[in-house]
Amino acid sequence: MLQKYVGFSYIKKIEVSTGYVWIFSLSKVDIEKEAIVNSISKSVQSGRSVYAETSDEGPTTDTVILVNPITGVVIIPRNRSGIGKNLLVTFFYRITRKQGGELATIINNTDLENINHMDSIHEIDIAIHRIVDENELKDNKRSAKKEQKIIEKLEANREKIIYTGQLNIHNVVNYCKGFLNKKEDVDKLVLKGTVGDREQVIDLISNRLIYVDDKIPLNKQGKLTIENMVMSIEQAYNDNELILALDLK
Repeated sequence: MLQKYVGFSYIKKIEVSTGYVWIFSLSKVDIEKEAIVNSISKSVQSGRSVYAETSDEGPTTDTVILVNPITGVVIIPRNRSGIGKNLLVTFFYRITRKQGGELATIINNTDLENINHMDSIHEIDIAIHRIVDENELKDNKRSAKKEQKIIEKLEANREKIIYTGQLNIHNVVNYCKGFLNKKEDVDKLVLKGTVGDREQVIDLISNRLIYVDDKIPLNKQGKLTIENMVMSIEQAYNDNELILALDLK
């Protein structure tokens, strides 16, 4: 069983137009690993330092998270070794049980309505898997019927489609509707575009709105700090507050 420990290392309440949000950092400690640091001014071997060698120590990964307790919106940055959605739900479930509270898990409703509020769309990325039951192909209402015929003809297991360019938003919405009638046939349907000067990514299969921030500043030593991650996640919420509101209708 993996030995990981999670706790708060930072918390801040911020006023927004819809009320307020909590921004906090959760630190995950993995006591099954050592923490290794290398100095690039030396060779890999001579510049190597090992920490957290005892059984009650381990490397720590911080993940900054935003929660709007009124609307239920949660923003979790991608962090492979940090906190993800499942671990966050488990963590809150355990602390609310301990404190006598009750936890409700909310899945957002990001859908085609969100696309209409994008300024531009420059890519559609689609992946469709092969349907084994041929009887399902007889249904004219199936979203990916045309693509399924191509998959069958080529004896392929999966089809991947990518459209790029300055795509017409109205036509993109109509095109995507055909795939969303039967989501179980489609493995991936991701749209990439812009809102203002920021890239906007919408995943219509998992109903996620993905925010890309490639302008997070580093400190004077070139390090990514919790403070800078807090600034980034606050900016992500402010930039998307209107489009996030559509998920709550």
